[in-house]
Amino acid sequence: AHLYPGVDWVCYGNQRELEYDLVLAPGAEPGMICFRVNGADQLAIDAQGDLVVQLGDDQLRLLKPHVFQNFGGAQQEIAAAYRLKDQETVAFQVGNYDRRRPLVIDPILSYSSFLGGAGTDTAWDLALDGNGNIYVAGETLSTNLPATANAFQANYHGGFTNAGGDAFVAKFDNLASNLFYLTYLGGSGDDAAVGIAVDATGSAYLTGVTDSTNFPTKFAITNLDHIHGTPEFFTGLYPFDAFVTKLNTNGSALVYSTYLGGDTEDQATAIAVDTNGNAYVTGFTDSTNFPHTVNALQTTLGGASDAFVTRLTASGSNFVYSTYLGGTNDDHGEGIAVAPGGFAFITGFTASTNFPIMLTNAFQASLAGGRDAFAGTLGPLGTNFVGTYFGGQGNDYGLRIVLDAAGNSYITGSQSGFGFPITPGNLNPGGVFRSGDGGATWFPSSSGLLHNVINSLAIDPVTSSNLYAGTWRGVAGSTNGGASWTLGLLLAAVQVSALLVDPTSPATIYAGTIGNALPLGQTNFANLIKSTNSGVSWTLSDTGIVSRTISKIVEDPNSPTTLYAGTEVGVFKSTDGAATWTNFSSGLGGLGIGDLALVPSVPPTLYAATAGGVYRSTDAATNWSAFNNGLSNLLVQTLALQPGAPSTVYAGTAQGLFKTVNAGTNWSDSSAGLANSNLTALAIDPLSPLTIYAGTSAGLFKSTTGGTNWVSITNGLAALAITRLVIDRNAPATLYAGTQGADAFGGSDVFLA
Repeated sequence: AHLYPGVDWVCYGNQRELEYDLVLAPGAEPGMICFRVNGADQLAIDAQGDLVVQLGDDQLRLLKPHVFQNFGGAQQEIAAAYRLKDQETVAFQVGNYDRRRPLVIDPILSYSSFLGGAGTDTAWDLALDGNGNIYVAGETLSTNLPATANAFQANYHGGFTNAGGDAFVAKFDNLASNLFYLTYLGGSGDDAAVGIAVDATGSAYLTGVTDSTNFPTKFAITNLDHIHGTPEFFTGLYPFDAFVTKLNTNGSALVYSTYLGGDTEDQATAIAVDTNGNAYVTGFTDSTNFPHTVNALQTTLGGASDAFVTRLTASGSNFVYSTYLGGTNDDHGEGIAVAPGGFAFITGFTASTNFPIMLTNAFQASLAGGRDAFAGTLGPLGTNFVGTYFGGQGNDYGLRIVLDAAGNSYITGSQSGFGFPITPGNLNPGGVFRSGDGGATWFPSSSGLLHNVINSLAIDPVTSSNLYAGTWRGVAGSTNGGASWTLGLLLAAVQVSALLVDPTSPATIYAGTIGNALPLGQTNFANLIKSTNSGVSWTLSDTGIVSRTISKIVEDPNSPTTLYAGTEVGVFKSTDGAATWTNFSSGLGGLGIGDLALVPSVPPTLYAATAGGVYRSTDAATNWSAFNNGLSNLLVQTLALQPGAPSTVYAGTAQGLFKTVNAGTNWSDSSAGLANSNLTALAIDPLSPLTIYAGTSAGLFKSTTGGTNWVSITNGLAALAITRLVIDRNAPATLYAGTQGADAFGGSDVFLA
């Protein structure tokens, strides 16, 4: 693959090691090759020339690069090292070499090893001890795994051919070059270890599933020394039970081992251990009689399946607690970590609208899609839980969770669909960008935003440092010109598509959505909501609107309680500050509204952008007529009025920009110089009306000649799909661009939060 001019990336296998080479053609410059490491606490280069990536208390080490040239079939090594360009960027520093010949940079992976036998072998989890030794847990259908001489179970006990199987656990040194022990773990049925944890002494804790009636047990919890449930009539197979097993430090004996389940399906998915040797297990259960403690958070099965969280004593012979965790639909625990004091951090997924998050100020208070991830903390006695939904409109799954030294939690899993929380940045371009020089340069202005797609932007006309952004995750506000943002209205995967700040009372904000929204503290849904305290709280304000999509809200400055809302079924009007609305769409023919613009005449003149062209009303929206003479494309997406010239209107369409100087009677094409004619946003300098900004789906342009000529102004814009433009009326050289970042890449994507 070609990475840079004259630089190819070549991957291959070598002696069971995965390698890749960077091959430079003669004359190519090695100094231009670099890579970025995001999320590390610190990058450093040690005395040996290795790159050390500090991750909390852990380190990831990339060995010093091997650089050489070939001369007559022999390699001549070239002095080389890593070089830090900045706190996140690493480059290669190469000594003198013959630039007339190709150069090879070979960063070798330190090791890669196979483990398996003649059958199918699957590793499900791994853990490290304090010395960096590696513990691997999984399941196998192989009868000839390399079990060590002192293994607790040296032989395969699996049952049905290609159906049964045993769990296994193996311990390697920190280079995976020496196998300290490998043991099977299982009975005559199907057994799989899917989670592993290791304590400070090097003892391994395993959890997973079994349908074996003779799974190895020792010091089992009362009544959990055998499998539960009723075998299937034809096959004789029992429903799965979970198990929890602790091995001694050399894998030669059980410290304890117990079944964990009720009469139907029970599966453990993850395990953690605290400094006192207490094991914490999560998974899911379909059993109404899953083992639970008397004072547990939840003592009954809430739905078809619930997550469970179980804490065992250090001896493994009793519970500290065991609880269901779920609502009325399917809920699964998938990952668990433990903090000092015995606080268990759990992640998984839920389809329940009543999952017990127990937080009024949760990051996400309601279910957004078919299934959402969840994350939360269970107290040391298993009696109190606080958590949050975490998801978008699709199916989202939290699968693993870890903690850093400061107690911050990190979750990973998979997500699909739109509206999943995304923080704009290098990995997720998009969000808001700010220019202070009329668009010549742009800088990211998204710190604190929870999504990288901006659907609407509004600026306080009195205090221009106050901004509002509508995203897939609600309304965010900034009081410092976009330097940072805080959440003013949190919505679970609902687009805020329209914002209006009342110029006569800037604490009053109106927000329109695509789809119904449920603001915090409300019990009913709405698609137009109002705040009178700068976004601190919101009330429902859509009485009379029969649309699910609000695209634009405008106010008559001569009558501030008179508002107009553009929707997908026409225009609605309110004369009482959005308390009630009436349909004012006569003449629109049922067309949806993409944008509205208002001339503050008496009565006001309004223009509507539709899929059928531009419509105009001169009687406060009572009647509408089409004004499309000269419009070669009728899919109008955005409008702008020239200040001081109410008859001059610009219409951005899917195929070009058009201008009228006679209130829509005739239109002329103003697209010359616009490289992409799909117009999505327009803004006009209030003090220099011939200065126009045009946002497209592939960049941003500026004209200082009233649309006659255009130049591209994208310096610093990391995302080029422009959705909204607003200008600071008090300082018109300052403007803000809302952009559309990548919200989903197709199929399911990995997430890290």
